[in-house]
Amino acid sequence: FKSRNPSAQRQQQLASQRRDRHERLMQQRIQYHKQAQMQTKASPQYKQMMKQRRKLPAFSYAQDICNVLRNPKNQVVILTGDTGCGKSTQVPQFLLDDPEIGATANILVTQPRRISAISVAERVASERCEQAGQTVGYSVRLESCLSKRTQLLFMTPGVLMKKLHPV
Repeated sequence: FKSRNPSAQRQQQLASQRRDRHERLMQQRIQYHKQAQMQTKASPQYKQMMKQRRKLPAFSYAQDICNVLRNPKNQVVILTGDTGCGKSTQVPQFLLDDPEIGATANILVTQPRRISAISVAERVASERCEQAGQTVGYSVRLESCLSKRTQLLFMTPGVLMKKLHPV
């Protein structure tokens, strides 16, 4: 079915262009993610950090967490755990490191205070052998450290609310 309405044809053309652009951007992101993962995993510092990460309580649940999140029936997942078990620092990294989830992931993690959002982002970036603002970034009121390649963003609840409900 082709519409003879020029406005409808233009809308279809624009929608097609948006889909094509989105597909190109996703392919670029997947390629960048693969390169970044290879670089990170080749680093001696990363290998040392992985020894430490494996000792955390959350690490033994990495595969289970990814499996639950991969299931399209699970639209909402609530994850609980004791303080210091790795909910904020490890679970997002499990997702980034997962072959199915990681390349296209766009992960937001809230922290109650701006200082914790910044410090946790810097900690996770350090664990991934990179600087904040690359794959891992943060966004707090009046300050952001991110790029178009950022896939894991730490933020305060206020910033999240502004993203969800722009004025």
